[in-house]
Amino acid sequence: MRRFQKLRTAVRKRYQEDIDFKLYEERVRKLLDQHIHATEVVTLTAPVNIFDEKAFEEAVSEQATPASKADMIASLTQRTITERMEEDPVYFEKISALIQKAIDDHRAQRISQLEFLNIIRDAREQVVRPRHDDVPQHLRGNDTAVAFYHAIEKHLASVNTSGSDVRADAAEATEAMLDIIARRRVVNWAQPDDIQNEMRNDLDDYLFDVMRDGKGHSLTPDLMDEIIDRILSIARTRMPD
Repeated sequence: MRRFQKLRTAVRKRYQEDIDFKLYEERVRKLLDQHIHATEVVTLTAPVNIFDEKAFEEAVSEQATPASKADMIASLTQRTITERMEEDPVYFEKISALIQKAIDDHRAQRISQLEFLNIIRDAREQVVRPRHDDVPQHLRGNDTAVAFYHAIEKHLASVNTSGSDVRADAAEATEAMLDIIARRRVVNWAQPDDIQNEMRNDLDDYLFDVMRDGKGHSLTPDLMDEIIDRILSIARTRMPD
C-alpha cells in the first residue's frame, strides 16, 4: 500500500491529475489508518503556473527522466491551453494538436525521450512567448487582432478557389471587424443581446459585400455564421468591458 501511495503521488505530479475520490474516501481512510504507518508527509501542490519560470523549472527538475519531464510539461501546458482556449482558439488548437502528436509519437516509439522533451518544451514556449510569425507584422502588437486573423485566415483558406491573397484579405478583414466591434461597443456590451445582434449584422454585411462579392471568396451563409460566432466569442473574452 505504501508503494502504491507513493506511485499515486508520483503520477499526480507527473500528469497533474486531479481526481475526485469522494466515493472512496472513507474506505481508503479506514484502510490506511489500519495498515499504514506514515514515515513522511508529501504535500501535493497546486498545478504549477507555466508563466512562473522559477516555479516551473523547479517542478520539472524534480522529474527523473526526459520522458517524465515532457509528460509534466505537456500536462501543465495543456491545462493552460484549456483555460485560455477562447482567447485564440485556432492558435491554441494548433499547439494542442502538436503536443498530442508528440505524446502519440513517443508512446509509439517513433521519437526518443529527448526529442519528446524538446518538442514539448518548444510547445510550452509558444504558449508563454508566442512569436506569431504567421501573422502580418502590423497586427502582431494587438493580441485581439492576432486571434481574429487566425480565425479569419483559417476559414478563408478553407474555401479559397479564386487565387486570392488569403493573408492580405484576412488582414484586411481583421482590421475591418475590429473597427466594426469598436464602433458598436459600449460598457458591458457582451451582456445585452441587442448590441451583439447589431455587431453580428454589421459583420455579416461586411463578409457578404466585401469578402464574398468584392474579393470572390466562396463564403456560404453557414460559413459566415461560423466566422462571426468565432469573432464574437474572441471579442467577448478579450474585450469584455
